Amino acid sequence: MTKKTDEVVGVLEVQVHKDILHSIMWIVWIVFDVICLIAFIVAIFVSKLISIPVSRPLRKLIERLEQVAEEDIEWAVHKKIEFKKPLLEITRLTDATNTILDKNESVLRKN
Repeated sequence: MTKKTDEVVGVLEVQVHKDILHSIMWIVWIVFDVICLIAFIVAIFVSKLISIPVSRPLRKLIERLEQVAEEDIEWAVHKKIEFKKPLLEITRLTDATNTILDKNESVLRKN
C-alpha cells in the first residue's frame, strides 16, 4: 500500500502452508505408484496373451524333436506336425522340421 507520496507502508507475503504442500506431494506419489502397479499388472497379462501363440507350437515342436532325438523315429516320422493359425516363423520352422522328418522316413525305408 502506498500513500500519495509513493512511500511503502507495508509488505504482504503469501505462501502455501508446508503441511498442505506435503500432503499434496504424498497424494501425487501414491497415485503415481498405483498407476505404475496397474500398468505392470496389465503388461504381464498382455505379454502372456501375446506369447501363447508362439510358445504352444514351439513346445509341441520341441516334444516331437525330443522323440526323434530319443530314437523314437518310427512314431515321429509318420505324423506331420501341424498347427492351427501359427505365426509365419513357426510355419517355416514346422515346414523345415517336417522336411527333415520326411527325409528320415525315406532313409528308414531304404534300410
